[in-house]
Amino acid sequence: MNAALLFVDIDTQHDFIDSDGKLSVPCAESLVDSLRRLTDFAEREGIPILSSADAHGPDDPEFAQFPPHCLAGSKGQRKLAETLVEAPVIVPVSGDGLPAEQPPQTIVEKVTFSMFSNPAVDAYLDRFAPARAVVYGVATDYCVRQAVEGLVARAIPVTVVVDAIAGVTAEGSRAALEAFGRAGVTLATTDEVVADRASA
Repeated sequence: MNAALLFVDIDTQHDFIDSDGKLSVPCAESLVDSLRRLTDFAEREGIPILSSADAHGPDDPEFAQFPPHCLAGSKGQRKLAETLVEAPVIVPVSGDGLPAEQPPQTIVEKVTFSMFSNPAVDAYLDRFAPARAVVYGVATDYCVRQAVEGLVARAIPVTVVVDAIAGVTAEGSRAALEAFGRAGVTLATTDEVVADRASA
């Protein structure tokens, strides 16, 4: 496995991606082909994928800000088939059950914007020590931004796949991309990543 490189797939779930999802991100459906290509590339090249996934309870405090979405066990909470490899390991919000050996795909569940709220994420990064992270998913101005900033804070170089992200607002997405630039994040397209140019 090419463990030096890590793909970080943020919240590519039906409620966010589908146009009729409970909290559909504008234009997110247009990402599906890029998401599939990135997943296929990772699987072919032996690049591990660390995926985050919202898994809310029915009375989650976040529902004071956003409509109920990604209820644990619901269809909307599931990840798109295009973003899954065979037999992914799912780590619950508690962080319990992180394997000793790095799986092809690890899905960490969360109930906040940041994937780092699941203690398994820091344990994963410490244990497997990726040299670079390639980040994509939704939403640019919320969970993607939190993931990128968390990785940068942990001194992990980051590439963001610009045609495999979508934001809730144009203004928020623009602000996130500007923040990425200030933080030294590399911006690349799916074509560049799968050609292994930007992510090398």
